Amino acid sequence: ACNSLGGLYANGIGVAQDNAKAVAAYRKSCALKDANGCFNAGGMYANGTGVAPDKAKAVEFYRKACDGGSADGCFNAGGMYANGTGVVQDKAKAVASYRKACALGNASGCFTVGDMYANGTGVAQDKAKAVASYRKACDGGYAHGCGNLGMMFLGGVGVAQDNAMAVELCRKACDGGYARGCANLGFMYANGIGVTQDKAMTAGLYRKACNGGDTDGCYYL
Repeated sequence: ACNSLGGLYANGIGVAQDNAKAVAAYRKSCALKDANGCFNAGGMYANGTGVAPDKAKAVEFYRKACDGGSADGCFNAGGMYANGTGVVQDKAKAVASYRKACALGNASGCFTVGDMYANGTGVAQDKAKAVASYRKACDGGYAHGCGNLGMMFLGGVGVAQDNAMAVELCRKACDGGYARGCANLGFMYANGIGVTQDKAMTAGLYRKACNGGDTDGCYYL
């Protein structure tokens, strides 16, 4: 109820908009152990909405949200640890937060964990774990995760090399709006990798990549 009241004040629904009262309601919601209230309070402090900006308090509230089961709270806390925003930079804690976000169903968290394992950031480099995390991101509808996973299959990095699977995943990434996935798929059609060579299909995919903002797609088109 406190969290809902905060939303009403924040948006001026049924009452005059008052961000300060929204913050107060979100804080009370958080004190009563509602993870959504903690997350919303964190956002208000992070953005200085209805209260003086305070990144340290934002981290505190995001951590509480995460502890209460908020996947988005875990993801945001991870970002603040990764960048040293409002807290001493700590890549290991960032990994832990992103990993928890992933476990709670945040596909972006899964993708970021994958990147951190792939690059050995805050954790020992482990290509197989990167593959597993990208797979979770892809299964969760995160197109970039599908694209990265496809390239892992293409190169046989952290997983058995499989051109057909690479094609399938890059197609899924492209269909999901990841422009680089379209460019990579175009490259496969251009060279007959895992698929019958098709120059017309290649051109269409490079065009789609280019239109999506991928400059390599524009160049190859």
